[in-house]
Amino acid sequence: MALGALQAVEERGVCIPPVGGIDAIPEAVEAVRGGRLFCTAGIVQEEVVRLVYETIDQWFGKGTGLANSLLPPVVFRRKG
Repeated sequence: MALGALQAVEERGVCIPPVGGIDAIPEAVEAVRGGRLFCTAGIVQEEVVRLVYETIDQWFGKGTGLANSLLPPVVFRRKG
């Protein structure tokens, strides 16, 4: 969505504050590298899968689950 918003702004020649997005798709990372997008953030899918398996194991194995778990984000940000 950030890339679509950015495209609409660029087509209209409007000057806006820096635009950022989430999911860190390859096109967004490239837009950050090219200076069009300020930042994009995502999570490492392997960490999500690991957390799901750990939660299932704890739930069925011990009768507990993970009350609160945070996954560290991966952030791509333009310098400057």
